[in-house]
Amino acid sequence: MPTSIAPTAAQRRELGDELLRDLMTPDARAAAFASRDGYARVAPVPSPGGAGLSGIRRRWTVGYSPGVATIGVGAATELLMQCLAHVSDHGGGEVTLWRQGVRPDDDRVADNVGLEPDRDLLQMRIDLAPTLDDAGPDPDPDSHSDPDSHSDPDSGRGAGSVDAERSESNDDRVDDSSDESIRVRAYRIGDDDRAWLALNNAAFANHHEQGGWTLERLRARQREPWFDASWFLVAIDLHTDTMVGFNWLRRHPAGGGDPEMGEIYAIGVDPAAHGRGLGRRLARAGFDRIVADGVSTGLLYVAADNAVARALYESLGFTVTRTDRAYTATVVTP
Repeated sequence: MPTSIAPTAAQRRELGDELLRDLMTPDARAAAFASRDGYARVAPVPSPGGAGLSGIRRRWTVGYSPGVATIGVGAATELLMQCLAHVSDHGGGEVTLWRQGVRPDDDRVADNVGLEPDRDLLQMRIDLAPTLDDAGPDPDPDSHSDPDSHSDPDSGRGAGSVDAERSESNDDRVDDSSDESIRVRAYRIGDDDRAWLALNNAAFANHHEQGGWTLERLRARQREPWFDASWFLVAIDLHTDTMVGFNWLRRHPAGGGDPEMGEIYAIGVDPAAHGRGLGRRLARAGFDRIVADGVSTGLLYVAADNAVARALYESLGFTVTRTDRAYTATVVTP
């Protein structure tokens, strides 16, 4: 099956670079399909333990873009049927389809091919322009990067992806307390890699996308052109000299009708440090970093059923601007 079929620029925007990165994984089992206006691609999800392990069901990612709203339910259904048939022909497995900015017909198309709604992801934004207008000297110099924090991620000091539910907070308390024993500073490539991996995997131990990161996965993300260590904040407990939280930010250039934005790409708190207000403090430190670089719109994603995290973000001024939806199914071989 051809994999060289490429999406148009409009289809790439609709799919989003996060999903495209996963779909474009260099794997011979990946496949792409196209109709007059639509595009779809299916690719296996890399297994952290290696493909083909006994008892491990392969996972697949599917993405499709109608290209234009008039493609119709029938044409979209045909594209997805081709993707699922490809999965069946290549050993079957668990399939996840993500739709960014879910449309009324998406549920119908998914139902036509046996995919069921699994979870929703909310895009939330905040206008930081008032903060930008009032910005003076940064009250927390530790929230900015040290000159040596801009280490070359390809220098061998780096250590490995954040997927769809990347902005979900795991801090189970919403309060406004401060803690002078905490220092927020920029991430130090190499020095912080293993500590961050341990923290992230503990914070998201039950999260099938954000948990289970490896050193290789972190290194790959540090090689992304958008990665900037000065936009990756970590909270250090000065009493124990341990990392207890992080706020990984990402800068998005203006385009497609959207302004330049600063995204809370992933935020997490050590389960042992819950109740210290770190989620709120890290979010605000992130705002300071974004505003300091002249960006006036904040962005994040949060699981629709994460009421605590959503309440935190709404209390900070975020509002919902889009809903993304994941559909899932188990595909078997003939």
